[in-house]
Amino acid sequence: MLRSIIAASLAAGLALSSTAHAAAPESALGHGDTTCAEMLKLSKDVPGSEGIFIGWVQGFMANLNLERIAEGKEPVNLHHSAMPLAIQRDTIRAWCANNPRENVAKAAVLFYASTQLQQSAAMLSKLMREAR
Repeated sequence: MLRSIIAASLAAGLALSSTAHAAAPESALGHGDTTCAEMLKLSKDVPGSEGIFIGWVQGFMANLNLERIAEGKEPVNLHHSAMPLAIQRDTIRAWCANNPRENVAKAAVLFYASTQLQQSAAMLSKLMREAR
C-alpha cells in the first residue's frame, strides 16, 4: 500500500512538474516567481520570510531529485549534513544580491546544478585516489 501511495505521489509530482516547466505561469512557481530583489527586501523587512523562501528552494530541489530518481539517475544529496542550511541560505542570498531581476526559481535551479557538479567532482576525485 505504501509503495502505491509513493508511486502515485511521484507520478502526480512529475506530471505537475512537467506542466510547470513547459508553461511556468507565475502561479505555478509560487514563491519561486518572486524576484530576487523582492525576496531580499522581504527577508530584511519581514522576520521569518527568508526561511519561507529557503524552504521553498529546498522543496523545489527535492522535486528535481524526484525527477532524477524517476529517470533512473542518482539524486543530489540535499541533506543538511552534506549541504548545511546556512550555506544554502548564504549561497541563494549572494546569488540573488548579484542578480536582483532574476527570480528565486532560477537561483534554486542554479544552486541545485552547482551542488550536483560539486558532489560529482568529489566522487570522481575519491575514485581517482582509490585507483592509485
